[in-house]
Amino acid sequence: MNALRATLTFITDGQENTFTREVNLPLLPINDGIYLMAAQTFCEIEKEIWFADFYEQLSDPSTLSIYARRPITFESVMSGQMEADSNMQQVWYEITNTLFGARYLLAQSRGYKEVEQRLPNPRPGYPGSDILNMHISKMNSFEAAVYRLAKIEDLFLLLLFVSFGCSLVEVNMDEEDWQKRLSWKSVKEGLKRRTPAIVSNKYLNGLSDDDYKLIMTVFNKFKNPPEVNEILEYRHATTHRIPPAVDYHGFNGVLKFVKPEDRSGKPVSDLLTRTYKVDHEFLALYAKAVKVYEHYIQVLTQLKKVPQFA
Repeated sequence: MNALRATLTFITDGQENTFTREVNLPLLPINDGIYLMAAQTFCEIEKEIWFADFYEQLSDPSTLSIYARRPITFESVMSGQMEADSNMQQVWYEITNTLFGARYLLAQSRGYKEVEQRLPNPRPGYPGSDILNMHISKMNSFEAAVYRLAKIEDLFLLLLFVSFGCSLVEVNMDEEDWQKRLSWKSVKEGLKRRTPAIVSNKYLNGLSDDDYKLIMTVFNKFKNPPEVNEILEYRHATTHRIPPAVDYHGFNGVLKFVKPEDRSGKPVSDLLTRTYKVDHEFLALYAKAVKVYEHYIQVLTQLKKVPQFA
């Protein structure tokens, strides 16, 4: 039988706690496979240790899911207010869960980076297999976190939409893709329809001036930090285009387009030569993502001060 037997010993306050687990190996590692597997396993353990610290450094979004209970009355049922309140609570849950996912994945990516930069690298810029494994895991976690951060804007628009009785944007709820109509522009226009507008919105009219002003303040500054647009652009690039290179060059394709007038008289080697470069340093990119994460929690917490969203 081929197996991996792992033993972990925790030494805390002078006391030892040992745990052992054995896993069957379906394939026998060849060449340096055993050494690579051992190195990877130890890196993963070290990453988990760093993960806890980075996770605690990020704000806890759980308070966003707490809501004030509303009385159920005949009027609230008939007017649709009960349905609006219930839908609003569901979106708050989704926002909170999405932020929790982003928090977990951001901390994972930063933990991988911490391990990566502590590994010996005899050829800077050209990572060995152990560093490359950490780099790939780091980027997988980070890009999954960025995907969740990008989703928060859509959920924010959905939150506004359902909280005001689905009245901000005219949509056909029977259409499967009705949520696509909830764009930033359409919701912004919907929020303007408040007395004394010619065509006003009864839900917006029911707000106090202070509450309406706070909602508009949150809406207008939701995209304000430049890091929000930078992280969204990064997400678009990784989703729809050749992704930018982070920390190391040569792992992403590089397109080159030569103008017809530049082709004549030049060696073929010049026409084929491509320049590979690093587009982002991970630690700088991570800091921007963290700022976006914290910004979203801050503005959404501010929105919670409005009774309509409490």
